Amino acid sequence: MKKSAYYLICCMLLISACEDDENETTSAEIGFVHSLVVGENTFLSGFKDLDVGSANNDNAYIHSKSAFFKVYKDYVFVYEREEDRITKYKKTGNDLVKDGDALLLTAKSKVNSLHVVDDDKAYITLYGSGKVGVINPTNMTLDAEIDLSEYSLGKEMGDINPEPIASISRDGKLFVFLWQEAAEFYPNAGSHAVVIDIATNAPEKMISDTNATMLCSMPAGESFIDENGDIYVYAQAGFGYFPQFTDGFLRIKKGQTEFDSDYYFPIKGVNIEGITNNYADYIFRHVYAGNGMVYGYMNVPGNASSTPDPVNDQTMQPCVINIYNKTIEKLDMPASAGWGTSIAKAGDNTILFGMTSDDGTGYYEYNHITKEYLGKTISTDGSPFCVFEME
Repeated sequence: MKKSAYYLICCMLLISACEDDENETTSAEIGFVHSLVVGENTFLSGFKDLDVGSANNDNAYIHSKSAFFKVYKDYVFVYEREEDRITKYKKTGNDLVKDGDALLLTAKSKVNSLHVVDDDKAYITLYGSGKVGVINPTNMTLDAEIDLSEYSLGKEMGDINPEPIASISRDGKLFVFLWQEAAEFYPNAGSHAVVIDIATNAPEKMISDTNATMLCSMPAGESFIDENGDIYVYAQAGFGYFPQFTDGFLRIKKGQTEFDSDYYFPIKGVNIEGITNNYADYIFRHVYAGNGMVYGYMNVPGNASSTPDPVNDQTMQPCVINIYNKTIEKLDMPASAGWGTSIAKAGDNTILFGMTSDDGTGYYEYNHITKEYLGKTISTDGSPFCVFEME
């Protein structure tokens, strides 16, 4: 009996230990992936949840300062514009591990966005070559390139690159947004996009809108689809440097492949109470929270120093934008330096603002349901650059 009782107790302790280990693994599982800027590099890593308190770079993967990333299922795709490569990582419980070899692209392709359609197809925009790459995100192979040179506004003068900058898909169509530069960072007027058939990878047409100029890309914020199935995309007009150009949100309604002529919402010129001169000239990083509400950073030029310094000037003010009612409201939060910002929707209630502000560097929480600002809840060893919640 004593021996049986001893074995029973040992079994119970073993089961309990296994359960504790299982719970520990589950509780430690990565919930967010982020990158921080330190010097000339970004440091990619994951953290458990919004209660971690701090996030360091001890186990981070080092990439260039031009590295952005996308999350798809349990995978993270890091694309580096200046290095012409894409690196894939997989979430394995409480860690990120490199998944296969990096996809190396032709020199000066300058990949600047990645949009996954499904397990077998993703599109990358190649700003340097004027093409769209078709990749297999599972095998990490480049399967095709789509030449967009015929859509360049400068082709009669020898400019055959319309500068594809980002994309989004809906109902079997890929919408590729273009910068259409007349010179480096100096845009041609208007907003332009190429519509591509996803089944055949064939470009069908270019669509344009004359209201706003220079459609979105990271780090300005990406296009999104609302509950009505409508696409919204923001044109930032050269980040405020060109007063002759207008910014604004544009719309492509569900079932349509043209810009909606009845919708245009410019940021510049809207009276925003509580900010310097009640004036902002463009929206920077932003995220769609649902029900027509966009959260993001408004650039407040009145907060800039006499010699504007986007790395240190805290000109980026968190705001909420109602794209349906066309209103903007300042959030009761500190402003951030432009280069040290990121933003993500976290769960059903939280907007996570990565900021470099007078209140410290790290992640700040805002409950967009209760309208409650929770302050800085996670400190970081570096400037927040990019963050996503894992799917």
